[in-house]
Amino acid sequence: MDIQKKIKADIKRVGWSLISVLSDGKEPGFSYTIGLSKTFSHPEIIVFGVPPEAAHGMCSNIVESTLRKDKSVTPGRLYDKIADGYRIKFIQVDGAFKDQRMLLLKLCYDDPGKVLAFQMVWPDPNNKFPWEAGFDHRYDLAQPLLGKVPLVQ
Repeated sequence: MDIQKKIKADIKRVGWSLISVLSDGKEPGFSYTIGLSKTFSHPEIIVFGVPPEAAHGMCSNIVESTLRKDKSVTPGRLYDKIADGYRIKFIQVDGAFKDQRMLLLKLCYDDPGKVLAFQMVWPDPNNKFPWEAGFDHRYDLAQPLLGKVPLVQ
């Protein structure tokens, strides 16, 4: 089955699909959703530095615990039930970064430039986010930030 047919079949079956891009050795691997905007009127989600299976599980948790209940995730808000005990926050992805990374949105949307996206951001082993004091900057390359960071709370 070609990728376009797989994406469309996933969306028809469960409302969304997940695309995973493996690391090329220079850039970290990442995964992103296709279909959340169409099915749930919610921005698509992208996450870096997480194995595809884990990314699928986290996105499934978001869909089942939030989107199917007519709720949405909010940038800057802390979530602690998405990733097995890890804290998660979201930031809105800048359009240029979305267009560079989420290339297959064009297979589902007539005008992918109008589709919004949120980046799911995870903390370092010390439970610090990249914008917080004390963050271990050895993790900077594992998840490049594609948008403005939330105000420090």
